[in-house]
Amino acid sequence: MNKMNLKTGSLLGWRGRIGIIYPASGLNEHEFFLFAPHGISLHFTRVHTPLKENDIIDEKGEKKVRHPELQIAASLLSEAKPHCILWACTSESFKHGIIGEKDQVNEIETTSGVKAITASLSCAEALKYLSAHKVAIGTPYTNNITKKLASYLIEKGFTVVNQVSLGCSNDIEICSLLPEDTYALAKKADHHEADVVLISCAAMRIGNLVEEIESDIGKPVFTSAMAGMWNALRMINIPTAFPKRGTLFNQRR
Repeated sequence: MNKMNLKTGSLLGWRGRIGIIYPASGLNEHEFFLFAPHGISLHFTRVHTPLKENDIIDEKGEKKVRHPELQIAASLLSEAKPHCILWACTSESFKHGIIGEKDQVNEIETTSGVKAITASLSCAEALKYLSAHKVAIGTPYTNNITKKLASYLIEKGFTVVNQVSLGCSNDIEICSLLPEDTYALAKKADHHEADVVLISCAAMRIGNLVEEIESDIGKPVFTSAMAGMWNALRMINIPTAFPKRGTLFNQRR
């Protein structure tokens, strides 16, 4: 048998490898591949959510929260030598605000030795990139979790002009929603003062409808999965435009 020729351009991730930590009960990993340009490989591992949290006292005598499963996932992904790791559960990364999110990023980076980002941080960065000041948010979450998202965005400096929740209580419910449901949610969440409509939760599917949604609403729309992939591509220096994927991907990053 002939040896495989690894110089044919077929090697996975020849432009860049992105590691993704994904909720154990999630079903929609394929959504991320829709926003991965040619030559970018995606490598997934899973964690149970909500994350198990352990309280520790650090060397300064301060109380810190640690997430052992997140550290294990980061360690496993590091074996694939990714160039960036995306922690893709939006609600878990914003629930303790900016400080809690920074702690999670630090845990991933310290364990893996790889630059890490979260879905929540990516949404905030995408809003800044789009010069958005006022945002409308649509989520599959319960009202209480959506309120935590609004608080996170306000902490980041944005004004939330409208928020709509579908009231789903678990990932299986969320993952059963169709791209057409995302379309309906975006239209319901839209507000005349909003610069952008954000659809939170990386399990929400938008598929190839993003341009139709933006055309009908008349403003940029993106999901957490879109923002996560957009930001991960920035982190690994793949700034080229990705056509037919909405405003966020339409120009160099």
